[in-house]
Amino acid sequence: MAAICCLVVATAVTLAVISYNSPLRRLSRQVESWAGGQDAVLKATTQLYPEWPELLPERLVVEAEIWPETTAAEVCGLADQLNGLFDPEAGDDIRRDLSLRLTRSGTSIVYEDQLFWPRSSVGRDWEAPHCAPLEYAYDLAGPGVEEIVASPDSLRITRADADAVPTGLVARAPADAGTRATATDDVRVRGWQVEVRADSDKTVPTEVLGPVMEALPANDDGLVWLDSQGDSASVRPADSVVSLTARRLEDQPGGPTVEEQAAAVLAAAEGTPGLELVAICASKWLADTADDPDSTGSCVYFDLDADGAINPDTPYPHGLADPDALYAAAQALRD
Repeated sequence: MAAICCLVVATAVTLAVISYNSPLRRLSRQVESWAGGQDAVLKATTQLYPEWPELLPERLVVEAEIWPETTAAEVCGLADQLNGLFDPEAGDDIRRDLSLRLTRSGTSIVYEDQLFWPRSSVGRDWEAPHCAPLEYAYDLAGPGVEEIVASPDSLRITRADADAVPTGLVARAPADAGTRATATDDVRVRGWQVEVRADSDKTVPTEVLGPVMEALPANDDGLVWLDSQGDSASVRPADSVVSLTARRLEDQPGGPTVEEQAAAVLAAAEGTPGLELVAICASKWLADTADDPDSTGSCVYFDLDADGAINPDTPYPHGLADPDALYAAAQALRD
């Protein structure tokens, strides 16, 4: 009996040691130690979620409250430092979610990022974060804007009234996002996205979206996705930015090209009352990411000016037509 008890105790101690030394528990302790030495971090918490077999890897959620006077560049630097702590070992299957939050000019600003291991997992690797969306968030913060959520390649705005966001200031991802996936000929146009902003209250009626939806080809599942969360049949009324997304693996023989599809959506969105076109982007994905795990691709935006014309100085995605030509095609469709 004593031997059995000793074995149980030894097993429990061994499991406790293994758990204590797990990659994410080590990272959790590193994050807590790091936060204690940062003047700009008012409070930091970490929470571990166990692995969900065959679906989700083990996950560490890091949330930090940041001093309100911290600049966008400093917040971006904090995210970069936290990314530097994420150094898993081969064989680990883990994920780390980051949320840095502060209040500026009465607006709640949140920087979110996700890092995955192994690098073949869906999601971003741990390169230094793109700061452009966060810098835009600082510019947009102010009266009437409730919350801005910035990630390395997107910006979501929740506003209290329709006039809070200047129409001349468009929210777009940084111009260099996704360029790593375009340095080879072995690339397919994975998809593209059009974002439109409601110009009245927070509710966007489905009949208003109808003409834009009709211009979107179905994605791989035969569905048209609405909003940035990928819901198949709803628009979240709390968001002032509504993303309409359609994805195609490649141009279909005998069918419209990606450029023609984009022009059709551009024409429909600009011609739809109650909507303001924000941006169009194209995603590039390697045909076989196993050949180059660093090139997972991402969305690249080019923006429109206050008059709705494509800004010719904005770098545009490889695989799409010249922005001026695309805009001209959309104008021809409207005419």
